[in-house]
Amino acid sequence: MDAEYWQALCDGDRHASLAAIRRLRSSGLTNSQVIAEHILPAQRRVGDLWLEGTWSVAQEHAATAINEGLIHWLGSFSD
Repeated sequence: MDAEYWQALCDGDRHASLAAIRRLRSSGLTNSQVIAEHILPAQRRVGDLWLEGTWSVAQEHAATAINEGLIHWLGSFSD
């Protein structure tokens, strides 16, 4: 998982999260690769942190909302 993207997600920063995902796409990764290698592992980690009690419900909801938005954005490039 990309460190810049993860930090942006932890900060609840939608703009920085999108910038990181755009950078990953520009580096040549396909949408599927970005999802499989970055967004899904990040969402899994978000869930783990919430289950451990390290993250609050608000943090988990914010990160999940960002990830959902990124998935929708990436999907907008598909036929």
